[in-house]
Amino acid sequence: MSMTQTPSPANSPIEDRHPVPQRPVKPGHPSHLVAVVLLATALAAGAGAAEIHRWTDGEGNVHFGDRPPTGVDSQIVRPRVNTYTSPSVEGLEAIFAPDERVVMYSASWCGVCKRARRYFQDRRIAFTEYDIETSAAGRRGYRKLGARGVPVILVGGQRLNGFDAATFERLYHRTHPTAGPH
Repeated sequence: MSMTQTPSPANSPIEDRHPVPQRPVKPGHPSHLVAVVLLATALAAGAGAAEIHRWTDGEGNVHFGDRPPTGVDSQIVRPRVNTYTSPSVEGLEAIFAPDERVVMYSASWCGVCKRARRYFQDRRIAFTEYDIETSAAGRRGYRKLGARGVPVILVGGQRLNGFDAATFERLYHRTHPTAGPH
């Protein structure tokens, strides 16, 4: 089924749970990557070996679907999940006032996010978490940061892309010097 078709009763259950947008996604539009990632997530949830096909129609509109279209060449898309695999630290821009809170921008499917969350909970570190896919405030903050993956963890005036316990502890103790070792 292409992204521009109307769902029919013959659709698989995964397609019924994830309505298909009615407008085609143009290349270069910010929702282009989002559409690929969401479609990949939806398909992966229902069938581990599902493929995503991408093609361009005669008007230049890009389409995605779980089956190749008839009469049109398509490419199989292999989406990459944007998860930071090794941490990096950056200073926060002026739009984010540094404070002592720990804030994490995450996604439900992110394994590194789950590891960071467990770490905070096990050590009783207070934190605020925003899921960038389900929270409007989370999406806004994530966009302001110009982030390209999850998790993004704000600690004082620093931004940690990804998660590593030692790097987090170093940042955390700069803004929480009276906190004991976790």
